[in-house]
Amino acid sequence: LGRGLVAGHDHQVAEREEVVVAGPSALFFEPEQGREQVVAGTPAELADPILEVAADAQERDDALPRQIDGALLPVDEQVALICQTPVSRRAELLELMPEPERVVPALPEAELVFTVKGIGRADTAWLLAHATDDQLVACVDLDAWQDLTPDREALAEWIATFGEADDDTLMRGAQALDPELIMLWLHDRADVTMKPNDSDGGQDWSPPAGGSTLDGVFYLVAKRSSDDLDVAMRLLALLFESDYWFYFRMLQSVAWELPSENEEFALRWRAGRLQDLGFPGWEEAMAIYAQPRRDELEQLPDAAPKVGEWH
Repeated sequence: LGRGLVAGHDHQVAEREEVVVAGPSALFFEPEQGREQVVAGTPAELADPILEVAADAQERDDALPRQIDGALLPVDEQVALICQTPVSRRAELLELMPEPERVVPALPEAELVFTVKGIGRADTAWLLAHATDDQLVACVDLDAWQDLTPDREALAEWIATFGEADDDTLMRGAQALDPELIMLWLHDRADVTMKPNDSDGGQDWSPPAGGSTLDGVFYLVAKRSSDDLDVAMRLLALLFESDYWFYFRMLQSVAWELPSENEEFALRWRAGRLQDLGFPGWEEAMAIYAQPRRDELEQLPDAAPKVGEWH
């Protein structure tokens, strides 16, 4: 096909099928058919044709390389393309991104959560590896709470997904989350016993049966099964090596602090973050369902107001 001019860019066309996106239009090169097809539209309108071309190429040759041309489509427009695509199809679109590590951190926090939920948390560890600390926190804020209480199982699943990504994501997620949430997660998974000092009877003390320890001071015993401590022990080992104070503080809080107090603090921090993202507080959100006052009912017009045509 030689050289093609795409939205003012002189672009060398490779001898393979490629989806090339430039500004508000998309140019599909199809060498096997000896023709090229240009589709114009907004990011939302381009998503389906881009995915259809990629699917056709997949049927013809599983090894055929296909991707969106990142040189012609800026990151902010790639982000707009993702955000305006139905969540059920975002996984396919992300696979076409040449540099997802640049696109994922630029997604709004809530959009990343919607994307992960749409794809399925079990299949998005690679996505979370590219996420920012604020995005990781938003995942927990928006999906690991039941009313005004942290959902222990959902919280554990998110932390496990961080761990599936890699050690760095697990560490970043744990350090970005509120310490109170980490304490609640550990408290739900294990009983923590601290070895007393020798002056307090430590010489005659015996560790709990089945306890796991990293330092000979704190011993963890799984509350349900040994599998529950796999991720916990891995995280604690990382903290022990790189952030001992956090490690010490977490285990001490599990051993001595009340979960109810930590729930209250965690709720307060979460509410502030959600308001920053545009989500109203619980009381404000529930006020819409409150029964109107008598004076408000008296101010209602007798007839329904006329509503013009929707555009």
